Amino acid sequence: MLTHGCRLNQYETDGIAASFADAGHERVEQPADADLVIVNTCTVTQAADLEGRRLVRRLASRLGPGRVVVTGCSAQRDPEPYAAVRGVRLVAGNSHKERLLELVGATTPAAGETAVADAGGAAVPVLVEPPAGARPESRVRSLSAGGRSANARAYLRVQDGCSQSCTFCSLPEVRGTSASLPLAAVRREATQLAAAGHGEIVLTGAHLGSYGYDLAPRVPLATLIEAVLEAAPSCRVRLSSLEPRGVGPDLLRLLAVEPRVCPHLHLPLQSGDDRVLAGMRRAYRSGPYAERAWAAAEAVRAAAGEGAPGLALGSDFIVGFPGEDDAAFAATVDLVERLPFTYGHVFPYSDRPGTPAAALGGRGRPDVVRRRSAVLRRLLRRKGLEFRRAHLGAVVEIVVESVEAAAQPAAGAWLARGTSERFLQVRVPGLGPAPPVASRLRVRVTAVGEEGLVGEVRPPMLG
Repeated sequence: MLTHGCRLNQYETDGIAASFADAGHERVEQPADADLVIVNTCTVTQAADLEGRRLVRRLASRLGPGRVVVTGCSAQRDPEPYAAVRGVRLVAGNSHKERLLELVGATTPAAGETAVADAGGAAVPVLVEPPAGARPESRVRSLSAGGRSANARAYLRVQDGCSQSCTFCSLPEVRGTSASLPLAAVRREATQLAAAGHGEIVLTGAHLGSYGYDLAPRVPLATLIEAVLEAAPSCRVRLSSLEPRGVGPDLLRLLAVEPRVCPHLHLPLQSGDDRVLAGMRRAYRSGPYAERAWAAAEAVRAAAGEGAPGLALGSDFIVGFPGEDDAAFAATVDLVERLPFTYGHVFPYSDRPGTPAAALGGRGRPDVVRRRSAVLRRLLRRKGLEFRRAHLGAVVEIVVESVEAAAQPAAGAWLARGTSERFLQVRVPGLGPAPPVASRLRVRVTAVGEEGLVGEVRPPMLG
């Protein structure tokens, strides 16, 4: 299994792998050792599409015919280029992910199946259906892996699709409108993940803040979080990317009073200029965004106390959106400087064919976009380093993601790596019994680096 893109894809990969494991198949690390390689693709940018196609071509040429299956968002959006690769066995869209085991083993065509001739003239089955539209009941089905996850910090998909209409985005095209996993199924999966020993559950969705809008009765986001905390008492809970409107009073209360809710929010901004945000058709403007970000930061500060590290606040930024001029970019830089961001992802704008933004004029020159991107990345790196330095001497809790023997080991020496509650990478050397992968470990920060933190174990060792 090879996965590109978001946590949704990673969660879905776990579910696919579990279905094959339950049928007696073994998951291997190296593609060359596999009888079948499933590639779960991403289409968030044009570069993601190109990367997926390159990977599939490389695998098919090396592994030989019939050993590569392609699924995911890029396959959903544009399946023909994948089916045309000589050696691909099957192309299946998002709505067929949970049936891959059945489809791979089928001896007769599936309903709705078409075929595309590859470069050698062989017929490659293609199963891609348009995403389901709005329905009164949820269309999100559990892909529970029975508590098995390839990630120490386990992902739990609680929502899929998006009902927004951002002009640059193709997400509704490939995943449909917003839909939620019913609360009973969420509780069941959270219980399984906790029983399997995971120390953290990451709630994921294509538009997480819209969770519960399609359920009857409606389930607020805070109720979802509280249900997971109750079902998985040994786990901390982290939210993946959340739209600013999701930061309401109930979430602020949880950030202030519930220590198992990670003090970390990822709130996509995209631009700090209101005119650009209007062109993107985003559902907020810079002022309300800033108010909600500061409210979250204040809730965490009040809970942690003066002098303690504050909220980890991440974001996404698009540079070079049509119509972005020097003043618009300067507004973005100014807002990033003023807000307590601790990291961010910067994406040069690229057209997604068929989206409204692709028809807009006013694109920036590539050299200007590269220069602006570099400016924003430097600013975010500086703010990230300042945030890491604020951790020096603090006690943090990591979820252990790997443990290895130390490079120059004394007897029983080990090196653990993990992620803190504030989404920082931490390296921890130790002696004696090593902490289990996926466990929670208390660590005092002793050093700060360009990429993360270094710490020492604090008793009691395990959380």
